Amino acid sequence: MRPPATVHPSSDAVEPFGAEYFGSVYRDYAAQNPPAKLAFYRRLAEHAVAGAVRPRVLEVGCGPGLFLGALGPAWERFGTDVSDWAVGEARRNVPHAVVEPSAAGAVPFDGLFDLVAAFDVLEHLPDPGAAVDALVRRLRPRGAMLAVVPVYDGPLGPLVRLLDRDSTHLQKRGRRFWLELLGQELNVETWTGVFRYLMPWRTYIHLPAVALRAVAPAVAILARKDA
Repeated sequence: MRPPATVHPSSDAVEPFGAEYFGSVYRDYAAQNPPAKLAFYRRLAEHAVAGAVRPRVLEVGCGPGLFLGALGPAWERFGTDVSDWAVGEARRNVPHAVVEPSAAGAVPFDGLFDLVAAFDVLEHLPDPGAAVDALVRRLRPRGAMLAVVPVYDGPLGPLVRLLDRDSTHLQKRGRRFWLELLGQELNVETWTGVFRYLMPWRTYIHLPAVALRAVAPAVAILARKDA
């Protein structure tokens, strides 16, 4: 659940998405990823691979591995992140997952996947279409892509822009942009609005709402590859 950059930082450079990024952009990363939020992601993932035996999942921009950890050992788990710091944290948190440094569209693993997940990742990319193209090629027939992105349209769009503290958000797009982007090569199976915000005293609001998906400040999209 971490944004990747387009190039991997050199060893003598300050990591653009390292520990300092988490501490400055996210007031409390752990509080912003509570069990209820991870359970929601897990339910979407389980729906995406229903019937698969030991499904193979790739999370791009996996950060410290919270989602991969929430899936558990019934999955064959792989993760990538541009940040060496995040990769190290994910390896410690989820030792049974295989995690490697990589940009979003580059997959350093062999084989195809039942599910590719990208949580709050695509909005950080200068060319999200190219990344989606590359990831779709790594899906098995009937495999699925699960993406969560903030959206800046609708009645709450101005508020989302006002509260957005992340200068690395390159794609401040509306929901139609993302639905059409994933729908170019995949079939959008379902999409859900998400209301989310970290309140005082580490209280995190995370409310999925299909009925309010046209106005929610973020959307979760599940799209499937043809057989």
